Amino acid sequence: MHLLPTDEQVQIVDTVTSFLSDMAPVERLRPDKYGQIGNPDSNLWPQLGELGFLGLGLAEDDGGVGLGAVEEALVYRQYGRNLISPEIFGITLGAHMAADAHLNTASEIMSGKIRVGLANPRGVVSSDNGLSGSFHLIEANRADLVVVLAPEGPYLLPASAFEDIEDGCGMDSHTLLRRAQLRNAQPMSSR
Repeated sequence: MHLLPTDEQVQIVDTVTSFLSDMAPVERLRPDKYGQIGNPDSNLWPQLGELGFLGLGLAEDDGGVGLGAVEEALVYRQYGRNLISPEIFGITLGAHMAADAHLNTASEIMSGKIRVGLANPRGVVSSDNGLSGSFHLIEANRADLVVVLAPEGPYLLPASAFEDIEDGCGMDSHTLLRRAQLRNAQPMSSR
């Protein structure tokens, strides 16, 4: 079994590494230097989409690049090294889910035009008459869609389905977190 990256995979990693070192150095997150609250990474989504990184693991028929999970994992390693916002995971997973459900939003997600946050359950999630429960919303303040990371599988929902319980708490000065409630929401897509 050959476990070393192929030449094509090395080229992908080199490209994303170069882009991130220029456009998203870790220093951008030092509050003493820039003093911002929130993460500036949403400015990268259109550029990453244009370079094909937001649709790397999606089939060409779905508007993606047509590569696989290995290439996505290699790129995610670089996202982690540059402390890219967790919203990137919402975008990637949201694009996969939208493409699987044949939603016309997949191409807009991959282009960075539609923002996708994440929702993590705070206790039991009911799926009897739609999804209900309490959630932490991660990087969903300006999201159009939210990927719910529920135990029975991820779901894609419009961000408007969530009702805020508590606004403005944060995991740190850059990752926005808030508590929200979901009542009988019908997912757009699930896996």
